Amino acid sequence: MDLTITVREMTTADVAAVAELEAKAFDDPWSPAAFFEELAAPGRYYSVVEEDGYVAGYGGVMHVEDDAHVMTIAVDPEVAKRLAADGADAVGNSPDEFGAHIRSEVAKYGKIIQKIGLKAD
Repeated sequence: MDLTITVREMTTADVAAVAELEAKAFDDPWSPAAFFEELAAPGRYYSVVEEDGYVAGYGGVMHVEDDAHVMTIAVDPEVAKRLAADGADAVGNSPDEFGAHIRSEVAKYGKIIQKIGLKAD
């Protein structure tokens, strides 16, 4: 099976699809308003995962000083089941390993962003 998977920055245009997925994934889902607030808040970084143009997952972090906190993360349960049936194997790691990875990414890209003066709209 050939799929096109894209990871990109979440925009306000994604909120309806993300809120729909949020309702599938969680018993107590965030409202669309919560996603709009998060996207507008400083230090928040959200991404969506698209599978052939369909929002199949999303995640977001809050960056404060030297820390990054996962605010939310989800994958469409049906997509996860299908990928598992096709032999995909999710690989996890410890919170310390994940934290180290996030810190290294912030250090790496934070310097570049500051150097070129990139600002979020």
